[in-house]
Amino acid sequence: MAKPEPYRILITGSRDWKDKAVIRHAIFSTWQKAGSPKNTVVIVGRAHGADTIAETCSEAFGFTIEPYEADWRKEGRAAGQNVIREWWTLVLIFVWHFLMMDLKALLIV
Repeated sequence: MAKPEPYRILITGSRDWKDKAVIRHAIFSTWQKAGSPKNTVVIVGRAHGADTIAETCSEAFGFTIEPYEADWRKEGRAAGQNVIREWWTLVLIFVWHFLMMDLKALLIV
């Protein structure tokens, strides 16, 4: 019997993001809505803010972590975006929206 493909969640966002509860809730509720897959992999960057919070929350849920460290010197400004070219099931992006002065969590399916 073949092992099912992992449910892969890419999580990224602002380095200024501080709301751990929003990220924890988004990860857990998204995972539950997906049917609580047993082999969930979370892909995170290693930047401060949303990336670091997402890694901590995902580890607490027992998910496998795949860190992605951008090679800014080699790839320039495209480095952070290159991970999006990889295969994933779902992307969660957490940003601070300056125009409305409100926290926004964006979900891309």
